Amino acid sequence: MFVSALKEEVEGMISLDTKELCDGIIRSLRMEISSTERSNYYNKYIRKLRLEIDEDGIMRIKIMAVKSISIRIDEEMLNKLHVVADYEGRTANSQILILIRDAIEKYEEKHGKIEI
Repeated sequence: MFVSALKEEVEGMISLDTKELCDGIIRSLRMEISSTERSNYYNKYIRKLRLEIDEDGIMRIKIMAVKSISIRIDEEMLNKLHVVADYEGRTANSQILILIRDAIEKYEEKHGKIEI
């Protein structure tokens, strides 16, 4: 019951057409870009937006900075990673991010929050 009431309340407060947001930004910058460039921009920046709640309970939209790393992995391990990711309904990249997140959470439980 609480969850359905929360869902109704949140949906009434937060409704944002992200594709229109993307188009509005492009228009305000007076940019002329192809549909492929628009799609790349949307996927790289707009889809990365996240809601964040601060200590005072204020919710804000946060732009997530996404960094890339490369790893060396042998073929057998990579193939096994893909099997596990497919089983979980994820991409290999998403599966790796979950493993990293879980390792960080485990570390922080033992050693305390990592302050950056």
